[in-house]
This record gives sequence, C-alpha cells and structure tokens, in this order.
Amino acid sequence: MGRMIAMRAMLLAAASAIASGGQDPQPVEIEVTRIAPHLHVLRGTYANMLASIGQDGTLLVDDDMEPLAAELRATLANLGGGEPRFILNTHWHLDHTGGNPVFGAGGAIIIAHENTRLRLSTPQTMLGERIEPMPEDGWPVMTYEQGLSLRFNGEEIRIVHYPRGHTDGDAVIFFAGSNVVHMGDLYFEGWFPNIDLEAGGDAEGYVRDLESILDDLPDDATIIPGHGPVSRKKDLQRFRDMLAEIMAMVRGKIEAGRAREAIIAEGVPERWQSLDRPEMTAERFLGTVYDSLAK
Repeated sequence: MGRMIAMRAMLLAAASAIASGGQDPQPVEIEVTRIAPHLHVLRGTYANMLASIGQDGTLLVDDDMEPLAAELRATLANLGGGEPRFILNTHWHLDHTGGNPVFGAGGAIIIAHENTRLRLSTPQTMLGERIEPMPEDGWPVMTYEQGLSLRFNGEEIRIVHYPRGHTDGDAVIFFAGSNVVHMGDLYFEGWFPNIDLEAGGDAEGYVRDLESILDDLPDDATIIPGHGPVSRKKDLQRFRDMLAEIMAMVRGKIEAGRAREAIIAEGVPERWQSLDRPEMTAERFLGTVYDSLAK
C-alpha cells in the first residue's frame, strides 16, 4: 500500500470486510471499561462503543466492524447482556456501523440519522474509492431529522443530530441520568480528527457543533470520544480550541495567498504536534482543513 495512510487503510478495510463478508484473521479482545453501574465502554478493532445493560435489555452505541460481531456478542454476554435490542449509529463510517448487518439480522432495531441511512444504503465515495452499499439487514430502520429520545434501563437517552461536522449525519448520544455522552467522531481524543468532506463534513461546521455541545454539557460529564480514552469536558474544550486555532491559522494563510502545498509544509503549531498520528497525520489534517475552507 506504499505511503497510504493508516486512516485510509482502516476505513477501506472496513468497507472491504462489509462487502465481502470476510472474517478478520486476527482475533481481537474487546477492552471493557465500566463507567456506570449499567454502562460499559467497549473498545474493539477501531472505535469506542457504549453498551447499556439492564432491566430493559441491551442497547449499543455503534458496533465496530463485522468481523468483531462474535466477540462483541460474547463480551455482552459476559457482562450480563444479551442480543442488542437497539443499536444507535453515530454516523455512517463502517468502523462504527460494520456490525449492523449481523445484529440487524438478529432483530436489533437500528436507529440513525436519515443521512446515515442514505449513505449506508447507497454507493459512496471515500478517499477516492467507491464504497458499495451495506447489506439491507444493516440499514437503520428508524431515522430522524433532528433527534429523538428513548427511555431505556432507567434513564432518558437523547439522540441529537449535529449537521455538517465530521459528516452530514453525526449524532451525539446523551445518557441523561448517568451524565454520560457518546460523541461519535465529532471527538477524537489524542489525535487530529478526520473530516469527511465527501460525506458532508465541514471544518467550520465541526467547530460550531463542538461549541454547541460544550454549551449543553455539565462540567462533570463523562465523555466518550469516537476514538481515544474516556475524557472530561476540559479535554473536549482543548480539542475544540485546537481545531478552531488551526482553522483560523489556515484561513489566514489562504487570505494571504499561501498555496495549499506551502500551508501543509509549514505544519501545525508546536503545541499540537503530539496529535500527529499514523491514523491522521498533521499533513493530511491540514490539507483537509484547507480543502474545507477553500470550497
């Protein structure tokens, strides 16, 4: 694959796994972190999932990739849960929705924004590659335009759509009674975010979404990023500050007539260089911000 970045490999591998039904030759042990009596963060192949297990059954936020489904089922059983009754998709990317066809065929009610259903059920383009539709068993069967609420395992679960940030179908999931929020890929802790411009993502919209979410979050909320460790509000604020600062820097350079290649070569401020990771390098991130602002 040469110099193809790890993020490209990750997402396209997820797409290939869904399209082919192939199995991952490397078994993955799911990491479990209990954050409330009935809430468990599950970290699998790539993304953070969240399981609510209680008197009403099992609910999942995201379900990683299809080859992880058997291990995910076993993990839920070890935690006292069963087959998921509900799966809430935070957006369409296959490292968050890849298990949909398995659990949908098993009877799970899959809930997502209407744009997420559209992207899972029709051909898409990611990083220049065609992504085939997901099998129909994996399509969300309940959709919404702005949001909805569930009452499950003793608390209200609010699903809120934030437009044009990471994608055009991003949902943030608020567990009101537990003071827990799952951000999906509107939050990457410890690395630069992916902004999927091909799927309606937008750098300025991303910052607006984060500001709106921060305004609504209690200071002591427990925050689950799409990728990275469990976090607090101060961590999310720092992530927002990073994105806003770099966006302003790139905008200023565009207005000064700097070329895309020059802006990328000049890099990010030193205080943010630790966020450079193989999954999303500073160079790729700067290029994405440039492309978003230059549209």
